[in-house]
Amino acid sequence: MIRLRSFTLIAICTLSANLRAQKIDSWHVDAVAEEQFNSDNGRWNLSTMLDYGVNVNLWKGAQLNVGALTTYMQHDEDYLSVDKLVFSNLDTQSRLFRFSTLGLSQKVGAFTFFAGVRNTVPDYFTEDEINFFTGSAHGIHPVITENFDVATYPTSALTAQITWQINDNCRLTNTLYNGESGDRLKDEFRLGGGLKYMSAINYCSDSRSFEVGQITGRDNQMRHGTSVYAYDIEHINHKLSLIGELGRYFGYADNNNIDDGETYLCRYFGAVGALYNFDKKKSLGVVGTVAKYEDAYDDTQLEINYAHRFGALTVQPVLIIDNSDGNAQTMGLVRLSLSLGE
Repeated sequence: MIRLRSFTLIAICTLSANLRAQKIDSWHVDAVAEEQFNSDNGRWNLSTMLDYGVNVNLWKGAQLNVGALTTYMQHDEDYLSVDKLVFSNLDTQSRLFRFSTLGLSQKVGAFTFFAGVRNTVPDYFTEDEINFFTGSAHGIHPVITENFDVATYPTSALTAQITWQINDNCRLTNTLYNGESGDRLKDEFRLGGGLKYMSAINYCSDSRSFEVGQITGRDNQMRHGTSVYAYDIEHINHKLSLIGELGRYFGYADNNNIDDGETYLCRYFGAVGALYNFDKKKSLGVVGTVAKYEDAYDDTQLEINYAHRFGALTVQPVLIIDNSDGNAQTMGLVRLSLSLGE
């Protein structure tokens, strides 16, 4: 472990020393902090994330892609809520450093090849309307995250990927992830656990955006399974967008023989919502979500989300009403987001 950390620090120092000699294509720093409150148990929590990265041009069509995450949660051993849909996509254990991306990409015509460490965040569920909401289920559906150990925030895994930019509006992404992901350096670079294959076709235009995708591999009950998902965003006009999301798991789920503490698989997921942009600074979003689990456990959630932008800073007060298997609870949060980059 000490050798791995030393190697990582040397690699980061070497990268920093050579950035001036290379052309930086793009960089970003995103800082997010939110104060959370559960009105039913009277508890508060603070959750923060720092997401930073750089893409450096190497030779023709090639780039070095580096991204990292720093997270802090005040009560990271005792979550504010036990809702399965997870009302905040920020919540995770406190960690000073982990890679979100580290690898080489090569563009050849309409194709881009990547090899290294990566997660789902840059490639799947990328529409602004989907990521406007704070609920974790919209960033990536629970038929994926509850059923498979797949590399998504805050974890990453060894990855091989091919992206085909079919035209200006349409792309096809195919990704192989190592079967076991992690958010520690020793876990992000490990091999084992088989492979997870994820793919999606994404279409985006001024009037409509949609994505249809799937993931196949060994699920969290150590059986072969497949989850498919889709979302559709209809841009009614330049202010109003309507959102629909669906997810379905196909596989053998033997929840009758699960030991205590193991994960029940999510069988169905659905959501409908709307996003209204008053102007470039103010937006209001509402989304209703339902998830169905194998053990007849249901989770429904309503999120009302308002955003006000002040340049690079965004302030979002959010109200969440959740019913987890008959246990109703009301949560609120105020999120501050600062985005810098080029």
